[in-house]
Amino acid sequence: MGFARSSKRSLPVALFVLASSVLLSGCVRGVAIDIDGPIGAPVFLLKSGMMWKVGAPPCFTHIQVMAGVERLWSLSAPRCVVLSKLDYGVAPPGFRETAPAKPLAAGGVYAISASGYGWTGQRRFSDDGRVHRLLKN
Repeated sequence: MGFARSSKRSLPVALFVLASSVLLSGCVRGVAIDIDGPIGAPVFLLKSGMMWKVGAPPCFTHIQVMAGVERLWSLSAPRCVVLSKLDYGVAPPGFRETAPAKPLAAGGVYAISASGYGWTGQRRFSDDGRVHRLLKN
């Protein structure tokens, strides 16, 4: 009988500990990124990837495009800005460029990373001179 009583009490405690660790564990994958637009000037299509907001436009504070360790373009916002589309090289309202956009080269492999309050996301892509291709992260 003692075991049954203690297991009933320990389940809510275990659930509380699990929920707290998930909430306090830092950033979670929060954005689904697709790509469109002309070669050399991609257009990033952005949707929330968080379970409770799937498909909604996410809110951003930092965005950058990298080629390996080289920063090609970087944006920052003092407050979270909702975006559903981002044109490469064009800072949307509410953002400032912290590194101006450099041209993308055919055959390059790039990564766009974005973050907002409590989440982060990244997507790798290539530009082969004909089409943009999304790559596995």
